[in-house]
Amino acid sequence: MEQNATPARVIKHLPLGLSIELENGQRGIVRIRETSWDARDRARWREKFPVGWRGQVLALRGPNHSFNEYSIRLVENDPWETSARRIEPGETFSGIVTNVEDFGAFVEIETGITGLLHHKQFPRWVTKKTPEIFWPGDHVRVTVAQVDMEKRHLVLELPPPQQGPEPALESAGKNPKTSALQEALANTPRRRKILLVEDNQRQSQEISGMLKQLGQVVEHVTSAEEALELVATVAPEMALVDVSLSNEMNGIELAQQLLENYPAIRIIITTDGARAEQLKAALEDLQAHDATLLLKPIHFEDLLTILSDAPIDAGSIPTQKITILSRYARASRPRAAILGLLRQCREHLGFDTAILFSFDPLHRSVGIFEKHSELVINTQAVTSLKFSPVRDVAEDKDIVLLEDCQPEHEARFRYLLELLPMKACVGVPVPVKLPQQYALFLLHSRAHRISGEQRLYVESCALATGAMLEQDTFREQSKLIQRTALIGQMTSSVIHEMNNMLGPLTTNVETLQLNVKELRKTSAETARETAVKSISEDIVEIQANIRRVRETMQTVVNLIRKSKNEVLLVEEIVKETIHLIRDISHQAKVVIKFTEPEKMTLIRAQASALEQVLFNLFLNAVQQIAHYRAGQGGWVYAWLEPNCTGDANGMVRICIEDTGPGIHASLWEQVFDAGYTTREEGSGIGLYISRNLVDEMGGKIYIRESNLLGGTTFVVELPCHMAGTK
Repeated sequence: MEQNATPARVIKHLPLGLSIELENGQRGIVRIRETSWDARDRARWREKFPVGWRGQVLALRGPNHSFNEYSIRLVENDPWETSARRIEPGETFSGIVTNVEDFGAFVEIETGITGLLHHKQFPRWVTKKTPEIFWPGDHVRVTVAQVDMEKRHLVLELPPPQQGPEPALESAGKNPKTSALQEALANTPRRRKILLVEDNQRQSQEISGMLKQLGQVVEHVTSAEEALELVATVAPEMALVDVSLSNEMNGIELAQQLLENYPAIRIIITTDGARAEQLKAALEDLQAHDATLLLKPIHFEDLLTILSDAPIDAGSIPTQKITILSRYARASRPRAAILGLLRQCREHLGFDTAILFSFDPLHRSVGIFEKHSELVINTQAVTSLKFSPVRDVAEDKDIVLLEDCQPEHEARFRYLLELLPMKACVGVPVPVKLPQQYALFLLHSRAHRISGEQRLYVESCALATGAMLEQDTFREQSKLIQRTALIGQMTSSVIHEMNNMLGPLTTNVETLQLNVKELRKTSAETARETAVKSISEDIVEIQANIRRVRETMQTVVNLIRKSKNEVLLVEEIVKETIHLIRDISHQAKVVIKFTEPEKMTLIRAQASALEQVLFNLFLNAVQQIAHYRAGQGGWVYAWLEPNCTGDANGMVRICIEDTGPGIHASLWEQVFDAGYTTREEGSGIGLYISRNLVDEMGGKIYIRESNLLGGTTFVVELPCHMAGTK
């Protein structure tokens, strides 16, 4: 690497960064990530480095390359000349994976300082290849094995596994360091259908793998002819085209045809720096027709930039509709979300009233599910609405549009007029697959023009409403299914536990009977005292065993019962849950430890709901350890972080850390989606139900930290009622 900076000026803004020209006329690029160490400056790189900007740059590639890449941030600060000198072998860091190869993963341990974690350092229980284990953006704890300042090279290894549940509590609450890559991953772009045209197998696997990790749908072909055939049927939003295709038609010609015949598809042309210089004129012509140039090697950050810059195609669904769906469709409290949706719809379109009607096809009755109105509604008229257009919309899926109610309309709208004096209304069916049917109506007391866009907006609101209604039904059904499965697991654990306790209890009773017989036989005072003492000890032991049986049964009763909100001692709930899962954890050779807080912590919630959430988290941790580290075991550690201020802001965090395989950083939210699971026998509803239960308690559940091959920490955060001394 050249160590001397050279003057340059910005001549053009590219999608991936700056196009620059040196004093000697040589040209190159500065990728966005190389413009600054500061994330805020990188976010406004166009503003900070306008066309005509002059400054110093440092070459990232040697003179043998005809197309050079440069860095501005290395001129400002070279971390290898500052931070790296403080790094000592043996130090452990929480790093971020920046790149993955078959032989290992490159991990950034400090900003700008990256080392190699070779696959030979992986534990014996790891059987997958490196690209299957690590994704760019993942967290991993690593220890520095060697530092080579001259070659600017770090050798990394995994720290030795902890022998017991003794996590570094002093780091609790602190997030791992973030990099530009992690910040970008925090705002994962929306899902798109992407066509990849690449005839190099290795590069196609790398690019399609990164795109899929970003949640994109990828169709891959190896020739221009295949691409044209596929485009006619698949209609992708974006196409990544390599210019060096080896068949009859090259990538330049394919890109030209796509730009001409499919203007809705965004074209990204890919090539290396040397070929870009050779095809400079052709590439500039493509760029002039709105194609984007992406230089190889393609990094995760480059794809993120391209995807983030890509405009939303509103051809099939309006932008307003996208906003409504993304904002409300995944709401955790459907009733409140539906009310908010009605309010937004009413205010946005300027109506007086928005009502979601329900229709029972079995009893032929109409009801008001939810409403938002500025006017008084005559609720006594609801029973007559089964003879109104409300039923036509809900049952027959008609759409009703009335801009100005005239005398000739009054017969049809008679009962709606009794409900609310109105002059204009729009009613659309709510698409749901439920026993109940629904209709969304907007009403106005004065004449009101209803445009096509407004009608489409109401339909999009109905679509979002239907999604929330179905989600709520699915969630309730899933709760019942999971609760039944949970009770089954509990029953198995309780039977085992009861057998363990009844065995000694039987022995105690038999011993007591023998001691009573001895007492009856003997007349010596000393012998009688000894027998009485033995009987007393037997009675104490029997009472203790009976108490343990009752406690175990009460724990199960607490879980099964439909309890109301009550004041709960959090540490007792945690201990009860650990007791219930003890048998399963023993079989998996997993040690579960809980450190009680110095002060008691009280919350107001349902005991059964909180136990169900905690049981899911403990069970998931034990099952993951048992699945990936079969026979080797591990541990799970739980602790509380109370911050009970006595007001509405007081919270308590229940933290559960494990030694499982870890979770990819880009999946930290997805694991809470319904149906998502990493195990073949997994149901995919445990964490989904847990999140909904915690939402209903007014709290939140999330992953605080997860290190690949190093374990995960889940946090359940709940409103704290109070804390006090024990």
